[in-house]
Amino acid sequence: MHTSKQQKITLSLQKSKLVAIGGGILSAMCLMAPTAVPNNTWLLILACFANLPIFMVGLGYGIYPAILTCLVATLALISAIGSIEGASVIQGGLIFVTLSAVPVCLLVRQSLLKTTLSNNQTSWYPVSYLLIGLVISAIALQFVTSIVFNYTGISNVENLHADIEKLSSHNANEIYQAIGRIMPYVSGIIASSWMLMLIINGVIAQKVLQLINRNLRPMPSLTEINLPNILTIVLATCGLIAAVLAGNSVGMLAANTAVILTVPFLLVGMCTVHLLCNTASNKKILLLVPFYLFIIIFPVAILLIILMGIFEPWLKLRARFAQLDKK
Repeated sequence: MHTSKQQKITLSLQKSKLVAIGGGILSAMCLMAPTAVPNNTWLLILACFANLPIFMVGLGYGIYPAILTCLVATLALISAIGSIEGASVIQGGLIFVTLSAVPVCLLVRQSLLKTTLSNNQTSWYPVSYLLIGLVISAIALQFVTSIVFNYTGISNVENLHADIEKLSSHNANEIYQAIGRIMPYVSGIIASSWMLMLIINGVIAQKVLQLINRNLRPMPSLTEINLPNILTIVLATCGLIAAVLAGNSVGMLAANTAVILTVPFLLVGMCTVHLLCNTASNKKILLLVPFYLFIIIFPVAILLIILMGIFEPWLKLRARFAQLDKK
């Protein structure tokens, strides 16, 4: 009996190692896919989901298999980069470890933390804390990106004018002006996109694992994300500084920080919409598909969702919709 139990444990460990190695190779393949066929939009999108295999291994098998996945992915990525002429192996490896491996492993570790309450119920690490940790990390990334851009001169749009004319001589001025308007906010957009893709990869991984009954942690409820009031105050302060010191480096820094701080409120707003769609029970998909199509066609609608998230503590729409869903 004891030997049989040991064999099961050994087989389970071997399986988790094989899954981790496979996940690492898959993650590296997703990242390197755009280099196989340049200028392919679908492969660029695939690269955005390079963290998905790491999340799936971590949330399905635990933190140590996730670390093994990251090690395999890093080694595979370094080997692949080494075969590309002129590519920096060290730089590529460091970027992956800093922006993918370490953040995903930290998120997995924290997500799987749990305590047993006095009534024998399990309390998992709050989703709100994970989100706040991501916001702080994204703000730090924004600071570093801003410094790198200023130091290398990337943020100076005048340096791109000649390249824009080469690519499109017909409407070079319009493109130049558009880039000029966006460029001050690039560091905030990059950090926000990085944070959003981590969240999207994590949510997809958890949902898939739940469907195959492999998730170590239950799927968090849409009502669990409760942002602290200080986040609203910081967002308002950054917006005020950005408006008063527009064009100033401090104003730009505040504006980029404000862009990052809108992401948690966007998620709260999205949770509210999902809860509203849940009240329709069997018509949920029929409501969500047009909603997401509407956002793609009219991106300005995102601002309304962010406002919904900001005013959620006072409107309490999620609690109302959750009650309707129970009826």
